[in-house]
Amino acid sequence: MDYEVITRFHGVGQGLFVSGEILALPEDRHDREDGSRRSFSWVYDCGTSSGQQLLQERILEYWGTRPSKILSAGCGCSTVGDLFGRFGSRRDGGKSNIINLLMISHFDQDHISGIVALVKGRRVDLLVLPYLHTFEKLTLLAILGEGDQSEVARFIEDPATYLRQTADADVGQVLYVLGQDDDDREPLDGERFGLRRGWEPPANRDALDPDFEAANRPWGANANQAKYLRSGTGIKLGRLWQFAPYNDSRLQARAQPSFTRQAKTLADDFQRRKTANEKKSVLRDLKDLYDATFGASAIARNIISLFVLGETNSIKHNEWQMLLTAIEETSRFRRLQCMPHIHPEQQPSAFSLLLCGDGYLNNIDRIQALESALGADRLQSLTLFQVMHHGARSNWCPELVQHITPEYALFSSDPNHMGLGHPHPEVVRSFWDRSCQRIDKSRSVQFLVEGHL
Repeated sequence: MDYEVITRFHGVGQGLFVSGEILALPEDRHDREDGSRRSFSWVYDCGTSSGQQLLQERILEYWGTRPSKILSAGCGCSTVGDLFGRFGSRRDGGKSNIINLLMISHFDQDHISGIVALVKGRRVDLLVLPYLHTFEKLTLLAILGEGDQSEVARFIEDPATYLRQTADADVGQVLYVLGQDDDDREPLDGERFGLRRGWEPPANRDALDPDFEAANRPWGANANQAKYLRSGTGIKLGRLWQFAPYNDSRLQARAQPSFTRQAKTLADDFQRRKTANEKKSVLRDLKDLYDATFGASAIARNIISLFVLGETNSIKHNEWQMLLTAIEETSRFRRLQCMPHIHPEQQPSAFSLLLCGDGYLNNIDRIQALESALGADRLQSLTLFQVMHHGARSNWCPELVQHITPEYALFSSDPNHMGLGHPHPEVVRSFWDRSCQRIDKSRSVQFLVEGHL
């Protein structure tokens, strides 16, 4: 079977918007030329703090509805016209109006501010989020300064209903990824979990190909019924591809047993309160407790993070090659660069990527926990690595490059945003021999993999 894997890092500045498609190509070349292919589309985060107009342009680009600008090619590639035509856009030009898989790492605005616009009037087959206990949801609202009736609160509490009411979006299934400490506890917060070793589309789904699950179809009759996935287990697409989400529940909210006990007591108190003022008072108490325990720094504010590993399954005779294209845009022109991928001497049998959001790999314990969940060998042979939190030093440690050795390190940031200076120089230097790629307000990057198995 021939296949293509497309991964796009959209230039949104201080934020993150990553999308991709996995395509199974017909054996008959004539059918390929007619555009016949089976595809699966996915998105990881969609937000920025560098301006919503910029993000809106990228969303329109993704759906194939953005007007073209003057083009200036900096590439000798014979297919430059075709590359320009499809850069940043879905292969189907947005005709299907479906995102098969939407993954959200956490609930900061620079990662979710474009979600409503992205899915407006469209369908999401599967929505994947990190699981939060009730006390963690309330803690998050407290430290964000949000009330329990705010937009963020409505989204966290019931994302499918929120997107249906706010964006007229159809969400087929919600999948919560448990933290390491949640795996064997049943029930949690009074909820009974249907735990799985992995996740696959329902067996009664009409598959077009036994090796590749058909896209653009409902996930079954259990619309909006939440399912739960153990951290590090797979969301599988036949024998071609799998995603393995990892929920780092070792962050601050669960790190102190005394805080957890007091926070759960306050959460119970919150649910007994009747008036808005009473609830606000409990949220203030929860925020004061959190700040007194952990402080008010940026790292203290991150209480959840969903990593996602994606890879072609390691199968014998999996042959693949990759083309990296980058587009740089100003108010006057768009310039395309084509960079053929140079394989290492020992090419991995799988193309793989690791998306980290604003996650923390700033000490050996967290790195080893990630290795335990996803596999140290996988982290040593990554093709693409999205560096955590725009390349912030607080999310990183010097030892990281001994454990994660990608071919490409990708930094999505706005260096001039609020004087933060992301990515920080020492983080970039540590990946200097890993082919660093910047994604910012003017530059987007796309990887096209063509393979056969």
